[in-house]
Amino acid sequence: MTYDLSNPTDRERAWQDYLWKDHGVLRLRFHNMHPVGTKGMWRANQPSPNRIKWLADQGFKTILNLRGTQPGRHYYDLERDAARQHGLTVVDLPWGSREAPYVERIEKLIEVFDTIEYPAMMHCKSGADRAGIVAVMYMLLHEKAPFEEAIKHLSFNYLHVKQGKTGMLDYFFEQYRLAN
Repeated sequence: MTYDLSNPTDRERAWQDYLWKDHGVLRLRFHNMHPVGTKGMWRANQPSPNRIKWLADQGFKTILNLRGTQPGRHYYDLERDAARQHGLTVVDLPWGSREAPYVERIEKLIEVFDTIEYPAMMHCKSGADRAGIVAVMYMLLHEKAPFEEAIKHLSFNYLHVKQGKTGMLDYFFEQYRLAN
C-alpha cells in the first residue's frame, strides 16, 4: 500500500496504520531509548513523527533505520517525511534479528559508523534485538569497548529475550567471545 503524505486522508491512514498495524500505540510513551557508549550513539524503538521532531530539537543529526528500505510502508514513509521536515538524515540498513550477520553487512556497518553525523539514533521496531546486536557491534567496532561491556546491550534490560529464534544473536556473540 502506498501513502501520499501530502494528502491529508492518506496521512491520517498512514498514522492509523502506524498506531494499530505496527503497534505504534505501544511506543507513544515507551521509547526503549538508551545511550550506546560515549560518542553520541543512541538506540531505541521505531520513532513516531513527534519523536523525530524531538530528536531534531535535541540536536540529533542521523537516524539509522535497521528495519531497512521499505517505501510504501506507513512507518517508513512517516519516518522519512518527518526526518526531511526536521533536517535529519536517515540511513537505511536492513538487519536481521534471527540470523548471524554476514561479513558484507558488518563491513557496511563499519562504514556507516565511520561516516554518519553524530549524535545519531539507531532503531528497529521494538529496540530490542536488531538494535541490540548493532549496539554491541557499535561498542566493539567503533568505540573499541571490552566485550563484557558491549554485550550488555543484548539483554532483557532492553527487551531482548535470548530464548527462541533471536537467541541466534547471543550464540553469534558467544562464538565471537570464544574466538577472541
